[in-house]
Amino acid sequence: GGVMIDSGTTDTYLPLKLQHKFEALWREITGAPYSNDEVEISHEDLLALPTVLFQLEAHADSINEELDPKKTVGLAGLVDAKNPQDILVAMPATHYMEYSVEYDIYKPRIYFTQKSDAVLGANFMMGHDILFDAEKGRIGFSESDCDYMSIVQNAASSTRD
Repeated sequence: GGVMIDSGTTDTYLPLKLQHKFEALWREITGAPYSNDEVEISHEDLLALPTVLFQLEAHADSINEELDPKKTVGLAGLVDAKNPQDILVAMPATHYMEYSVEYDIYKPRIYFTQKSDAVLGANFMMGHDILFDAEKGRIGFSESDCDYMSIVQNAASSTRD
């Protein structure tokens, strides 16, 4: 299947065929089942949840053989010896767990609902600068220090004053 990166979609939707493996790894790491049910957890527990890594196939014309994929942040060299030039995009729990101030709960926002294609939404894009190169048919990713949630919270608190 294909992948659509869509800033107009809040959440991330993955193919059903990935659900079983994801849930097994989730249980192995956390000791609990994965679900999209709301949960009451502390901020400390939120930070202890796993970071989800997405591995994206490298564009053949974009591979820089001078870079060591085992030492270059964002390349898959340390996790996939067969595809070391692939790109890794990290989604920490603070991006896939949506917090409700009103109810003091978190809700996981990674869903397994797609027949084949994936939709990587705004929660996937958070914390990254993304370059859409339509001319060459490729997309580039780099980690960003833009803290969107702080910007939103600061704007919300300044409008209350």
